[in-house]
Amino acid sequence: MFPIPAGPRYHIRPIHVDDYAAAVGVDAVRATGTFVRDATGPDRLEFGELVESLLSLTGGRARVVRLPISTCAVLSRLASSVMRETILTTDELKGLSRNRLDSLADPQGRTSLHAWLSGNASAIGRRFVREPAR
Repeated sequence: MFPIPAGPRYHIRPIHVDDYAAAVGVDAVRATGTFVRDATGPDRLEFGELVESLLSLTGGRARVVRLPISTCAVLSRLASSVMRETILTTDELKGLSRNRLDSLADPQGRTSLHAWLSGNASAIGRRFVREPAR
């Protein structure tokens, strides 16, 4: 089961790390004052569609279910304790459900997530890497 907060569909604009470094990171270093820019890739994806694509590409068998955000938060805390890793915090879930990872800005990156995923599907999800301590 892969829980996703129910409600309006929300979107993400993922950017490849190399695109981020080239398009945003260098400009941020050169900036002399306040620097604000949305870091966006060329794809705008609904989160559930992204999860479905990942499952399809990797042969995953999880079923995507839309649940109340409070239920997703409880399940995330449970999974976090089992895996000894923070999966998603309640604040992160709320941010996702409020479209905080979406932007109408022109894309800063050129690498399509769909194309990257298709080219790397055989390696995705084969190894778990822990996030550094928060």
